[in-house]
Amino acid sequence: MTPLALLALSIAWAGDPCPIDVDVAAVTPPWRDRSADLGSLQSKRTWLGLSWRTSGGGVRITAIGAGSPAEQQGIRVGDQLVQIGGAPVHDTASTNAAFDAVVEGATIPVRVRRGEDLLDFPLAPGAADPLVLGLVAAAGAQECRSSRLLTLDEAQTQAVLSGVFDGQRGFRCADAHHAIKGLPAGSLVVVRGGSRVLLTTPGWASTCVGVASVDGEALTPQRLEAVLEPLLEAYVQDRHANP
Repeated sequence: MTPLALLALSIAWAGDPCPIDVDVAAVTPPWRDRSADLGSLQSKRTWLGLSWRTSGGGVRITAIGAGSPAEQQGIRVGDQLVQIGGAPVHDTASTNAAFDAVVEGATIPVRVRRGEDLLDFPLAPGAADPLVLGLVAAAGAQECRSSRLLTLDEAQTQAVLSGVFDGQRGFRCADAHHAIKGLPAGSLVVVRGGSRVLLTTPGWASTCVGVASVDGEALTPQRLEAVLEPLLEAYVQDRHANP
């Protein structure tokens, strides 16, 4: 390869913004009942918040969902799954089979190895926001984008609440993104109200959608992508221009 071709290759590589990270966070206003809001939806989702893969002769936890039952119980990335519901697991197939064998709604005894220690955790599947999980999946489905759930600290949560509501607790659907400070670039924040959901990418864009328009049969990948595109467009363009 000629020096000129090498230079051209290095420039192209340096300008590649992939993967473009999109971190999705949910914030519940203190005056709303999250359980009641999720319970009123047609779409229902439960989760444990675990991802795993076979590695090093065992099944290792590769990701823990923010706010998930697994995180709340103290399971960590890198823990090795040993038993699920009393059944030994040694690869992805046996892990999937063990979880599938658990009675729906039951608390699942999970044993992990952490270093030299064996630790037991009771995991009860928890209610999850189907819109939030759907947005994580949709954001990561496009080439050059990656996504994950994000847990906000107290200061970030307060910054969101101050930014998305006006003095009468009404959503600032058009300009909330201008008021929110201190969140990582590419954050997508979801705030549920009674009849609408506010979505904002701080610094870039905000919008409100009706609860019914992202619930039940309307909660489709196509609908989620249509919601995401205007929220992420300016951010993605900026990453391409300034990788």
